[in-house]
Amino acid sequence: MAGEWLAIDIGLPDKPEVQELIDMTGQPVEYVCFRLYRLWSWAAVHCADGTARMTIPRLSRTCGGDDAFWRAVAAVGWLEIDETAATVAVPGWDRRFSQAAKARREVAERVREHRDRSAENKRLGLHANARETVLKRFGRQCVYCGAKEGQSMMGGRRVSLHVDHVVPIAAGGTNDDENLVPACKVCNLHKGDRRLEETSLDIRFLPEGFEVVVGNDGRVTGVTRPRYQRRGEERTGEHPPPPREAAQPDQAAWAKLRAAWNDGAGQEARRRPWKPLQPPDEAVGRLVEPGWLEEALEAIPRLRACRYFKTWVGLPQFCGKPAFVRKVLDGSYDDVNEPKIGPRGPDDRAPPRVDPSFEAARAATLAREQARREAEHRRLDELAAREAS
Repeated sequence: MAGEWLAIDIGLPDKPEVQELIDMTGQPVEYVCFRLYRLWSWAAVHCADGTARMTIPRLSRTCGGDDAFWRAVAAVGWLEIDETAATVAVPGWDRRFSQAAKARREVAERVREHRDRSAENKRLGLHANARETVLKRFGRQCVYCGAKEGQSMMGGRRVSLHVDHVVPIAAGGTNDDENLVPACKVCNLHKGDRRLEETSLDIRFLPEGFEVVVGNDGRVTGVTRPRYQRRGEERTGEHPPPPREAAQPDQAAWAKLRAAWNDGAGQEARRRPWKPLQPPDEAVGRLVEPGWLEEALEAIPRLRACRYFKTWVGLPQFCGKPAFVRKVLDGSYDDVNEPKIGPRGPDDRAPPRVDPSFEAARAATLAREQARREAEHRRLDELAAREAS
């Protein structure tokens, strides 16, 4: 397992302070640098702000060196010794060595918060994900003071949210969603097992759509959740408008259209019969348009002349687009729909594109290869003739 890293200046042996320590103590540079490294690494692990309870004898026992060496370190300004308080401090700690201590402090706070949450859930009888569910529902904000989770506080600490019961368990409260709200540690400890009316707290910070529930006795009993009519709907607190009633076609107009459509329907008429008694959805909107039914009754017999369609025309297609009936009447579908480009045979392929420069280069390459082979054959023939003689 890898340990922590400590940033050390590679020019440490050449610093004036180190050279001064060498002159004051008479020790070699390796001895001085190693003792300084031991001091800084020990402080990085055991100090939070660069100050620790330590005396000179204990420092000598921990990091090596003697009393004279560490007083010389203090003389060059790299150590502060307070014999009255029995502490030592490393000057410039925040600028040089605070990263490791800061990381350890944050890890310790996260571990402590996790233990507090587990103990709180166990005490309240909540499941393991109850806290996360409550915080997510209320936007990770204390409903009493508005403090956000992770917000910085005085002393370098951060806001930690707890799950609070609006009506305490001791007063008959339950673990229902309406009785659970997030509260910061300060507000939660202040409220304790009391009702809101017995404290100076009030539910003031709620997401949009949430409301405070007040009982018949005028006391707060919980917070209501917003209700949504269907799953997947955007949670804005607004309900969708009621669906519009479907338009009802004119039954007399529909009976006239259906009779004209089915009269003689078949392959020669180029239209498919419509057997259902109810009209297709496309016909409902067309039948209410002024003048459309008269044009449709005139266009139905003309479908026989529409050679554009290879298959039968259905009533939904006939009623689909508004311009379909007009195109049938003006003869737009009378011509055969022939493809613009027919299937190509082997002789219809375009000749390959030839690049003159490429062909010239290719011919030169083939000529060089042929010359090389001929030269190789002559060499082999001469070699065989010499061996034979």
